[in-house]
Amino acid sequence: RLAQENSVSIKTIYDDLLNYNFGENKYDGIVSIFSHFNIDDTNKLHTKYFNTLKPNGVFLMEAFAKEQLPLDTGGPKNIELLYNTEDIQNSFPYGKIELLKKDIVYIHEGDLHDGKAVVVRAIIKKPSDKEN
Repeated sequence: RLAQENSVSIKTIYDDLLNYNFGENKYDGIVSIFSHFNIDDTNKLHTKYFNTLKPNGVFLMEAFAKEQLPLDTGGPKNIELLYNTEDIQNSFPYGKIELLKKDIVYIHEGDLHDGKAVVVRAIIKKPSDKEN
């Protein structure tokens, strides 16, 4: 309802991200929340995300950091599915990093996601054609 009241169009997709054809220069923004893949698949996806963004488009991400592994507040129990800021920076070599940091947060999202957690947060902008 909030999106509709502000004339914002939101498209959700339910598909296999690794095989989905997003197209190129198509979206103003992409949001990835707690989407965990191994580093090779992460790099493939981030390349696809970057290519599908329009110039000045923005990629927003929040995911569990590698330091989350010993904590019992959620996330994969395989370190190869967790992130650090360097992984994310390296997966967007042509993006403009607006924000990239590791944060300690306190989550309250049910019995299995309650307490201290360590996340990586990113905002990455696709430069305009003029900025390239």
